[in-house]
Amino acid sequence: MNAIGISKSELYRRLYAGLVNFMVGDALGAPIELLHYKHIDRIYGRYGVRGLVKPIPSHPARSLKPWSVTDDTEGLLLTVNIILKYGKPKLNDYVRELVTWAKRAKVLSKYYYGLDTKYAIEKLLHGASIDEAGAKGECCGGPVRSLPAGLVNPLNPKRAAEEAILYCRVTHSTSVALSAAAAIAAFTSLLYSGDIDLALKSALKYARWAASRGRLISSPSVSERIKLAVRIMRKTKNPYKGARKLHDIIGIGLHSSEAIPIAIGIFYRVPIDPTKAIHIALNMGGDTDTIAALVGLLTGVFSGKTVNTEYIENVLKTNKIDIKGIVNKLVDLIIERDKY
Repeated sequence: MNAIGISKSELYRRLYAGLVNFMVGDALGAPIELLHYKHIDRIYGRYGVRGLVKPIPSHPARSLKPWSVTDDTEGLLLTVNIILKYGKPKLNDYVRELVTWAKRAKVLSKYYYGLDTKYAIEKLLHGASIDEAGAKGECCGGPVRSLPAGLVNPLNPKRAAEEAILYCRVTHSTSVALSAAAAIAAFTSLLYSGDIDLALKSALKYARWAASRGRLISSPSVSERIKLAVRIMRKTKNPYKGARKLHDIIGIGLHSSEAIPIAIGIFYRVPIDPTKAIHIALNMGGDTDTIAALVGLLTGVFSGKTVNTEYIENVLKTNKIDIKGIVNKLVDLIIERDKY
């Protein structure tokens, strides 16, 4: 047993499950991203998306190979690789690696990157300051990309939240984005404890704390929307219907005040069944790839359970991801970082 009280094998199991579930959720959600749930019902049957489906002819995902991941996985792995390279990356390290990666990955030409992320990267490529680059970032790209801060700081929500806002502010430095980044990182950090209510309490605390760290904008409160999402999911008998209430009441998931609360709400209702949680997110409509990826990760980190092995193999093979190598390095890094 190491200093954080979680065995190396258990850390591996939780990290592996969280990451592969995230990637599968991303790949499954891409072909239906931004469809209204009424369209999903009409095309695929009521709550009918239960695996990989073919995108409709007008959908931009028709240009992707089946099982391809999108910006969610690409951004998450960027941050993971930067953490693995530097251990505890500083802001300038992160900016330098982000810009280099954006050029290599041709981020500006890919349809699935959000306008806020593209704006920030274009600004950075032209020498703008970090504050200028991230000034417009309100959507969920930054918070999702910052999620590894929670993975590598088990049982340390304060450090997870601090790291998350460092990574997020490079492209999304508004009060709402930083609030969402800190909330989801702190929440993930405490899922290792096995106490969902403790994790929820921490998410609310750090959502409020981080809201004063960025450029203040007029936006819904992340902490209040987390509470609302959990309340809606708890009170709605059918979780598929509950998720659609989240769509109608909180939003479709593109904004930071939507994606993070919605993901936490769905997870709260279905914490130990990653397949069901992902299916619920897929049939919610809206930003299906991001929400499915997030609930997949949260259920994986909490329960250590993975989705269908065939799905995992398809995603890893199609996208050429060495997940076992990544997770082994992350486990070693977590144990090493905890010594200091």
